[in-house]
Amino acid sequence: MQVRKIGIAAFTDKGRALAEQISLRLSEDTEILWYQEHLKSWCADCFAQASGILFIGACGIAVRTIAPFLKSKTTDPAVLVMDEKGQFVISLLSGHLGGANELTAEIAELTGAVPVITTASDVNGKTAVDVLAKKNGLKIGSMSDAKKMAAAIVRGEQVGIWCSGQTEGNFRRSSFCWKVLKISRILRLNIFCGFQSSFRKRRNCKRICPGGRESFCI
Repeated sequence: MQVRKIGIAAFTDKGRALAEQISLRLSEDTEILWYQEHLKSWCADCFAQASGILFIGACGIAVRTIAPFLKSKTTDPAVLVMDEKGQFVISLLSGHLGGANELTAEIAELTGAVPVITTASDVNGKTAVDVLAKKNGLKIGSMSDAKKMAAAIVRGEQVGIWCSGQTEGNFRRSSFCWKVLKISRILRLNIFCGFQSSFRKRRNCKRICPGGRESFCI
């Protein structure tokens, strides 16, 4: 059984009581890295070991604490903030690749808190490129291009997927000509953005996603 590590920091009696309740309700495969003293040192350890960090207290404390350790959205852990009364739980950092949005929803369900998620794709009910890659065992080759593609999706533009590697199962249709793939091995996700006239030379793109305005290649 693979163990996930989650750091939890609370700063008041109410906050610590809530933290204890959450720790008891999390799944058995969760190891808690408790904050006891030296906040910066604890945070450094969490960034090195944990997949998620929960601050029970003010957002300002969380932001100032994690700021020196931020590196990249591809490597930073999920960071959440929750008020000491358990009214709201906020996905603060690494909502998609780090899993903060999923962890926020999990803790909200356990505590009855209102989940606060602000990523554009989620609030607009759109598919996120980085989530698609993560769930299918893919690696994103260019985060800059992935960002452009994500923006196109949020704008409601049509996109498509072209895959040059091996796939398993049938392509399934969903919004904006998405073809959700079951990849048989880890592939590098390369993004190709352009209008239809630009990718017509790519036969597979034209065949798989006719009518799409943009395409990214796996």
